[in-house]
Amino acid sequence: RAEPTVLAAHGDEPVIDPSQPLRVVRERYLRHVERRYLEQLLALHGDNVSAAARGAGIDRVHLHRLLSRAGLR
Repeated sequence: RAEPTVLAAHGDEPVIDPSQPLRVVRERYLRHVERRYLEQLLALHGDNVSAAARGAGIDRVHLHRLLSRAGLR
């Protein structure tokens, strides 16, 4: 059986390591995508959290939690 190869990331994407469980790789990618989405969402709405929450279709309090979890606030 061949040894797994760690694939290089593109830009700032996380590295795919097939020796890790799918759950771990999936969570890493989801955190990455969520953070990028939140950064772009805030930029689109001029850093206005209330407007960003409306644009995302979520409650402002929930957006604050997501921002905190992503280390953006």
